[in-house]
Amino acid sequence: MADSVFLNCVPVSLDHAPLPPQRDIVMTNATIETTALEFAAPDQEGEQNYEIGESSYAAQVHPITGDLIHHTISLILARLVCHDDTIDRLCDQFDEVSLDRMEVIEHDVETLQTRVSDVEERAGKLQLTLEEARTEIQDL
Repeated sequence: MADSVFLNCVPVSLDHAPLPPQRDIVMTNATIETTALEFAAPDQEGEQNYEIGESSYAAQVHPITGDLIHHTISLILARLVCHDDTIDRLCDQFDEVSLDRMEVIEHDVETLQTRVSDVEERAGKLQLTLEEARTEIQDL
């Protein structure tokens, strides 16, 4: 992956809660260029008239929160990693629920199989009793 950038994110917790494990986030050049173009797009009024190394204050501000971009990008990435762990935990819980349900169904099937074998055994005993009764009736 020659055209990928690895960002090492360490989430920060203000309430001293346990932090998720440290992860590497992979961003391709296409993702970086698209993100850079979104934040550095010229104003609708006209072109950007800046020297190299200069930029407008509006281009440095996150359009939704109004915070400076260089402060928010690392926080956004850290929150994404935290939400990724939450999604993984929820998927695991859904898997456990379905496993529990499968175990209940398996138990129900075993119970039904036991009942079927009991009914077959009773039917066999009734068949023998019926044959004995027929032979006694014929002997009379």
